Amino acid sequence: MPFSQPKKLCNIYLTLGPNALSRTCQTYPRIETSIQSYRQHSLSSSCPEAVHLVLFDPDALKYEKKTSVKRTKITESAGSTRREDVTQERQIIQLFCRHLIIAHSPFIEDNLYALVQFMIFLQSLNYRVEENYPRVESLFTSLVKELTDGQIYQKRKAITTPARHHCKFSLLLVMLRFFTTTGRSRQYLLSSVGDTMQFFGLQDETLQAAMPENWQILDDEWRKLLNDSCLTAPHVLKNYFLYLFHHTTFGLKDLSHSLRTLYYYFIDFFYLKTLLSVQSVRAAPYRKKRFS
Repeated sequence: MPFSQPKKLCNIYLTLGPNALSRTCQTYPRIETSIQSYRQHSLSSSCPEAVHLVLFDPDALKYEKKTSVKRTKITESAGSTRREDVTQERQIIQLFCRHLIIAHSPFIEDNLYALVQFMIFLQSLNYRVEENYPRVESLFTSLVKELTDGQIYQKRKAITTPARHHCKFSLLLVMLRFFTTTGRSRQYLLSSVGDTMQFFGLQDETLQAAMPENWQILDDEWRKLLNDSCLTAPHVLKNYFLYLFHHTTFGLKDLSHSLRTLYYYFIDFFYLKTLLSVQSVRAAPYRKKRFS
């Protein structure tokens, strides 16, 4: 803060009081989103305390009992193009998605797998949930059951083709190109990406042959992080995705890009998993020789 004391206290607040603060300082990290008559409140993830509250409070992203889904209609402003309000149908879609994330499963990746299946099905219906509600509810119930009894985990586990490893590595190369051009947090991100590329041996002739083994090492390390880190509680990663849905109003606006938006969420999560796993491997004494 430009006006902070050595004790990190704001001079403006201390000298002139709360009424002298700018609107940003008065409202941060609170964010209000408006879509026609629809209003929702969120917190900015740039605030460390907000992130702590969102991720580590098991009830942080749960709707209160008084929350209701209201029927709204398409409105049109005079002299402007037609704009859609948040309809009941779209709110129902978001609720379905939230419950697929919340559903009990061995790993959060299972929930994401189920969520994609659900959204692809909705896309085939052109997102007409109300007129196809029995079919939508039937699929939702089936997916929740498959999540709970581990069927989806077994399906994911069976996907072990070499193309999968190369696809993931291609995503890392995209990440590398992006982080070399971004300005924000560039130094830290490039360092982490550099460690990741070093782990895979980007310049090594054995890169392709060792790729399945390296991905397995990272998968194993990720499991360790889930068992012995701040990620251990099941609600942490679920809250991460629930926050994304809420903060970005997923499903409440243009549904034609909803699957693409989901894939962006998943790719970001893949980057987080990979970077954290590599850093964990790098910190482990028995792995340090890989980085010597």
